[in-house]
Amino acid sequence: MSGAIQFKVKLLFNILLAAFGLFVMVFSFMIGFGSLNKPGSGLFPFVCGLVIFCLNLWEAFSASARTEKSVIHLEKLKLFALATIPLISWMLLADLLGYVVVTVICTFMLSKLMGLKGWIPPALLSAGTAVFCYILFGVFLILDLPRGFWAQ
Repeated sequence: MSGAIQFKVKLLFNILLAAFGLFVMVFSFMIGFGSLNKPGSGLFPFVCGLVIFCLNLWEAFSASARTEKSVIHLEKLKLFALATIPLISWMLLADLLGYVVVTVICTFMLSKLMGLKGWIPPALLSAGTAVFCYILFGVFLILDLPRGFWAQ
C-alpha cells in the first residue's frame, strides 16, 4: 500500500473512532451522570468516550507529522486473532461452567499463546488468576457472577 493511501486509511480510521467516542459520550450523557457521591450509570461510559474521542483526534492530527511506515506482520495479526478466541469463549462459557473454571481455562490458553514455556507456569498463573478473581469478586466485592451449572 502506498504511503498516501495508507495515511488516508489511518486518518479515516481515527476519525471513525473519534466519532464513535463522541457517540458514546452523547448516549451516556442521555443516561445521566448522577453525582460524585452516587455516580450514575452514564458517568463511566462518558469518561471512556471522552478518552476515545480525544486520543483519536490527537492521533489523527499528529499522524500527518510522522512519516514512519507501519507494517502489519502476519504473525502478530494471527496471534491477535488467536487471542480473541479465549476471550470470546470466556463470555460464552461463563454461564455454563462458572467464572472461576472458565478463568482458569482461558488464562491457561492465553498464557500458552503468549509463549509461556512448559505446563506448570501457565497452570500456576491460571490458578492464581482464578483464585485472585474469586477472592476479589466473590469475597470482597460480593458480586453475583455466574457460578456454573454445579452451583445451582
